[in-house]
Amino acid sequence: MCMLLFAKTLGSICCFMVARSVLPTTRKNSVLAHPTVARVDRILVSSPIYYGTLFRLALVPAFVKNYGLALLNIRFRDYITCCLIGSCFGVPAQAYLGSQLGDIYLGFRDAEEVAKTDPMIIWGGAAPALAMLVLMPTVAKVLLGAWLNSASSLPCK
Repeated sequence: MCMLLFAKTLGSICCFMVARSVLPTTRKNSVLAHPTVARVDRILVSSPIYYGTLFRLALVPAFVKNYGLALLNIRFRDYITCCLIGSCFGVPAQAYLGSQLGDIYLGFRDAEEVAKTDPMIIWGGAAPALAMLVLMPTVAKVLLGAWLNSASSLPCK
């Protein structure tokens, strides 16, 4: 798990550096000018770790989580904190999935063969993914509750 956490953290650092220094300024400005992105950016400023972590836990593509958050007005320290908090959920699930289904992912064993000999391995490997799909929207709703109650006070543009 430590190796996976290190790799995810290093990947997050690289994504931040690419988003901040490699992407052309015109492209960054066009992304930040989008009304939805601009509103997310304004909300993020009020509590960067809270809303940045929600962003990391959201069910959006990893590309958007990594580069999208880095493009917003967030300090590196807050960005990496959000990434590490998000990894507290993702790393154990990924490590368990890898331990249960690694042979299938790498092509050493056939999924049908495994399902015939021990169907619980497939269910045990799929359980964390299903739990994440069920749990993350619930966690997001609970965490967003405070924001949704005060959303009427936020300016909409």
